[in-house]
Amino acid sequence: MLRISIAVLVAFMLGATLTFVIIKSTLDSKPITADSTKTIATTAFVSNPLTNPYLATTSARHLYWKPIADFTPQIKTYIDSMVSMHKGIRISYYFRDLTNAVTININPDELYSPASIMKLPIMLAVFRREEASPGFLKRSIPYKAEKMGNVYNPDCAPLVDNQLYSIETLLKRMVQESDNVSTFMLLDEVGIHQVKAVERSMNIELEIDAQAEDDRLTIAQCAS
Repeated sequence: MLRISIAVLVAFMLGATLTFVIIKSTLDSKPITADSTKTIATTAFVSNPLTNPYLATTSARHLYWKPIADFTPQIKTYIDSMVSMHKGIRISYYFRDLTNAVTININPDELYSPASIMKLPIMLAVFRREEASPGFLKRSIPYKAEKMGNVYNPDCAPLVDNQLYSIETLLKRMVQESDNVSTFMLLDEVGIHQVKAVERSMNIELEIDAQAEDDRLTIAQCAS
């Protein structure tokens, strides 16, 4: 009789333990909320604070977002008005909702020279170097006018020959002022191989000569 009682007690304890584990695991696996997604975004931010392209979409992946109304007609109307006002111009438009992958793609087959778009892979290569070697943005390099030759620089205050400029300053000039001289200085610093690695990760391949016919891209490729 004692043995039976002990066996029943052990079985009860095992059952209670198993029930506790199941209930706890169920409670621990509660739906992801806005607060809990902050942890996901923070982790991603710490790992890649400058180049993680999925911070917004990762942190919001399980949240409800009200669908965006289709505004294609308004965009088309605006594009048509611009084309009628400025004869000979070509306009394409690409929009992608990152919460549900809905896209609006107007005049998708038009090809454009990437021009300053190719500065974006250089910017990402600089950011990747900063992530790998913190402090890189604060590093200063001299501007040598003789190395730049006849680089065309529209509407930019010229750099001073032999003066030191930080990588961060050159980056701001490249992005905010479309400074071509700063672009080539940054390209020299990070190296063409690092820039090409960024391009491959973006599924594009550009040449430094932005006017080359083979480098023409659609607006969707530029936005990807």
